[in-house]
Amino acid sequence: MHKRCAKQLAKAKDKLEKAERKAREAAEAVAALEEGVA
Repeated sequence: MHKRCAKQLAKAKDKLEKAERKAREAAEAVAALEEGVA
């Protein structure tokens, strides 16, 4: 594997992890909100 390719892959993985964390936080916020409404 070329170095540049590996670097891009690592960057993409980092982006994906950040996006997943954001999505999880949003889902938790929605769940907390629904619990407050219920």
